[in-house]
Amino acid sequence: MYAQGIEIYRAPTVDDRDMWAASMRHIAVEGRCFVLSSAQYLTRADCPSDYEPLQGNHPETVLIRGGSSIIGPLGEELVSPVYGRESVLVADLDMSEILRAKFDFDAVGHYARPDIFEFPCRPHPAFSTASSQAVDFQSGQIHVFRRAHVSGRESWPSRE
Repeated sequence: MYAQGIEIYRAPTVDDRDMWAASMRHIAVEGRCFVLSSAQYLTRADCPSDYEPLQGNHPETVLIRGGSSIIGPLGEELVSPVYGRESVLVADLDMSEILRAKFDFDAVGHYARPDIFEFPCRPHPAFSTASSQAVDFQSGQIHVFRRAHVSGRESWPSRE
């Protein structure tokens, strides 16, 4: 995405751990782009009545604490992560900050060195395989299973 010139990276998530905020700051700094992270906020009252969450069944119990934020291209928090409540975040984005930030570091510009490195990417799914082993403890035989992965579907077609 950096090579495609992304300016605003949108990152919706259900991840409310503190590490998510650090990840968003890293993406902003590495890509020299703005990051809009929308993290869900959910209480027990927002769920169907037949759902019994591990956190408790009181309507005000927080199940997902939020953490939405807006990050600038040098990793600065334009709007710090908001936890514990619903919120709508607003910030003025000066798009010229992206160009200024890329004078310092440009992951696909002057640091990329296309004259030396090549990293081709396919825009479509590709075929890949993986294998697993299973041991038959009665006979002592080892069976190798090959898993095929095509277009987002997995199967275990054969056993050797």
